[in-house]
Amino acid sequence: MVEIVSPLPEHAALIESLLDHAFGANRQSKISYRYRDGVPPIADLSWVALSNGELLGSIQFWPARLQNETVLLLGPIALWAGYVGQGVGTCLMNHALAVAKAKGWKYVFLVGDPNYYRRFGFELAAKWGVTMPDEDQARFQGLLLGETLPPAGPLLPLGVS
Repeated sequence: MVEIVSPLPEHAALIESLLDHAFGANRQSKISYRYRDGVPPIADLSWVALSNGELLGSIQFWPARLQNETVLLLGPIALWAGYVGQGVGTCLMNHALAVAKAKGWKYVFLVGDPNYYRRFGFELAAKWGVTMPDEDQARFQGLLLGETLPPAGPLLPLGVS
């Protein structure tokens, strides 16, 4: 049975190892990491998937700026290779998005494979005139958690205007 819970301090090192495993040790050179520099993840939107106390995967959200609004930047979501294709990622994603919506967040953006994220309702963010500078726009996607369209413009790291 998979349990989705908030990460504990003792999960931190294992989550870092998982992220290195999933994205490579050079993952912090990716453009999306510019949005995380000096900014903590949103604590009440960070989750881990556990089974019998074993960490299977994790998901985090970070604050970003779109015009005058703070929006969510999802990522990373990661699983240990042995759990890919078993529904763990879907459980993490569905739980995280439901909580974000319940907390009143309007928009979620991410960089990733459109074929994977489409199942959760993500679309290319360019559809709304939203871009992520220096990123491959064919991988930059957004999800509306409510009825309101996001303002057009570049997604920026928090604190940059």
